[in-house]
Amino acid sequence: MQPPVSRDEWISQMIDMHMLAYAADECGDVLSDRTVRLDGEQAGMRSFRCPVDGPDAVAVQVLATHSNEGWALVCGGDLTPPAQLSAFEQECQSLLAGFHFGL
Repeated sequence: MQPPVSRDEWISQMIDMHMLAYAADECGDVLSDRTVRLDGEQAGMRSFRCPVDGPDAVAVQVLATHSNEGWALVCGGDLTPPAQLSAFEQECQSLLAGFHFGL
């Protein structure tokens, strides 16, 4: 599927199609939704608690569009300590710091 011009439109479309949502018994509602950078471009970051994977499990989606393509990258793991979602989001961003669109 070719994304619309805007990243936000693409994200909304993917959410409406249930492509970026987790089942209610897997992950809860979005805990954090903010703008970050991926390969120097704006991207969306959405974070969820996912008790199906363990009591402290989380998933972080980093969503972007580039050259008429939609990109969804996911970091998953356990929060240690459990209250530090922002630290896990930063760790995810650090892991993706070397990401580059294309080859």
